[in-house]
Amino acid sequence: MTDITAIILTKNEEVNIKRCIQSIKGIVDRICVVDSGSTDKTIEIAESMGAEIFYHIPFINYAEQFNWAVDNIDLTTTWVYRIDADECVTSELATEIVEQCEAHRSDDCAFTTASSPNSARSTRARSPRGAATPSSGSRSCSNGSGSCA
Repeated sequence: MTDITAIILTKNEEVNIKRCIQSIKGIVDRICVVDSGSTDKTIEIAESMGAEIFYHIPFINYAEQFNWAVDNIDLTTTWVYRIDADECVTSELATEIVEQCEAHRSDDCAFTTASSPNSARSTRARSPRGAATPSSGSRSCSNGSGSCA
């Protein structure tokens, strides 16, 4: 594997969570879902797919939720990969993630791997110590656009 923990923040994402987790299962070592009070089947689906479940309520904003996750889920991997529940990793992005992890194995850095279509946000993997460096334009697919085969 790539020595990555994936963090997925959720609330009522039963429609998206299976597709997201399936797309990262072969490239990350650990999948952590941080839920902020789902009332649908998000947790049940994520657990059935092997994700570890954490709860952090109330949801204040995305940054605080993600920072809570980094501080509280006992990270033991070199890399942290942030992915939204409505995104999935394409095969091209999976290849790039593996290549970038290998290329930066001994760095204290972060790398941006993708921009979501129709969105300004980017999907990032980072070492807890590093600064961002852009890489190529592989994409993750958001809101059902694109193909995560």
